[in-house]
Amino acid sequence: MYKSIAKNDDELQRKSPEGTNFVCRIDRTFVLAKDYWTTVVSELCASFYGIQSAEISELTGYDDINFKLSKCAFLNGNLCQTQLLTLKFVNHWEAKFYPELCEAQADLAQLVANEGIKCPQSIKTIDGLLYVDYSCTNCPKLANVHAQPSLNSGIFGHQMPIPPVVLREFVPGTPLGVWVASTPTATRTFIERVDTFCEQIGTMLSTFHAACDRHNFCPPVFRQYAPIMALEHWHFHWREFELQKRTDKLEAKMAKQCAEVFEQFEHKVLGRRSEFEQGVVHGDFNESNILVDDEAKVCALIDFGDAHCSFRILDLANAIVYLYMLWAELVPSAGPADLNRLAKCLSRAYSASLGHSLAPNDMAHLALFVRARLVLSLINGLRTQRLASQNGPNEMEYVLKQQKMVQKVLGELSNCNDQTMLLACATADD
Repeated sequence: MYKSIAKNDDELQRKSPEGTNFVCRIDRTFVLAKDYWTTVVSELCASFYGIQSAEISELTGYDDINFKLSKCAFLNGNLCQTQLLTLKFVNHWEAKFYPELCEAQADLAQLVANEGIKCPQSIKTIDGLLYVDYSCTNCPKLANVHAQPSLNSGIFGHQMPIPPVVLREFVPGTPLGVWVASTPTATRTFIERVDTFCEQIGTMLSTFHAACDRHNFCPPVFRQYAPIMALEHWHFHWREFELQKRTDKLEAKMAKQCAEVFEQFEHKVLGRRSEFEQGVVHGDFNESNILVDDEAKVCALIDFGDAHCSFRILDLANAIVYLYMLWAELVPSAGPADLNRLAKCLSRAYSASLGHSLAPNDMAHLALFVRARLVLSLINGLRTQRLASQNGPNEMEYVLKQQKMVQKVLGELSNCNDQTMLLACATADD
């Protein structure tokens, strides 16, 4: 039976949501009122950013709501046909740490861009602010928006405050996962050149980490904030896991595998946290946030909403998890050997670019971090389903996209007799 060795949750993790029913994700029922949302976005752009008109389209998001703005016409008369922007309604958990978190994210994006990694930069309001405190605005044009009861009870979750709004540059490029599935040629290119993609991704990750270390960048809010999916909320997810075990959503075999990961991670990692390398991490380093250009080269990194101070090996584990799931969707025969191959290529490129390998203790637990990420992804997906069913019909396609694959990969790792195989391949010198 799993039992926490922590004296209290605050010792080993940041403050987590008060209960498992906390609504972080902004409800997708807004798609039923697209005209209404176009009006909201248009009024925000005009009132706070000086954008008189723009073509508005919805972007994929998990906890946030994002819109793409193109063909922006500014109030000063300038017409920018090429500038693309992204307007984001920040999720409820992230918003709790504003304004410090917004400022830290903007500083991180600027620092990383100075190191040669393309990433979205913040666009300030007419008044020079990094975000719009939507609930405190006194703009007459938005009076009707504030009066809409659905804004803070239906669309934004039951009785939740109206979230902040931020505007950032839209970085050219296509998310790796989207690009791979776009054409047969792209799919074939990824399969044939997966090692090259891994090398480019590993190099970009090391550049990101090295930039933060070189500038000693770790603002205090990054030690206070951690996204809902973070390992720092381990016990929060354990409580959700206990709830899920009482439903038919989690099969007995999978529940046993998850329980084993919870117990191992608690004792081998959380109980020895100081023994692992710490630093600023991207937090969501995956195929959705890594962009490729028209020449099939990794070109940019987006979405710093999950950036915080944590285990450095976390970003590497995330990359391994999501690249392998992408690979497994394309190659039906994929198995542990393929997982090891990707892990080896990613970690070797990361270490070569960094100039040194990750600490032996970190690498010795790489497989456990991979499994831990899979468990959190599974449990968080089930939690989102549970809350959606309580609050009425929701658009769940994005949430459920990888759930079956997560269970498949977790099962493969749990059934593997030699758990050191991943480590051996990841640290091989040849």
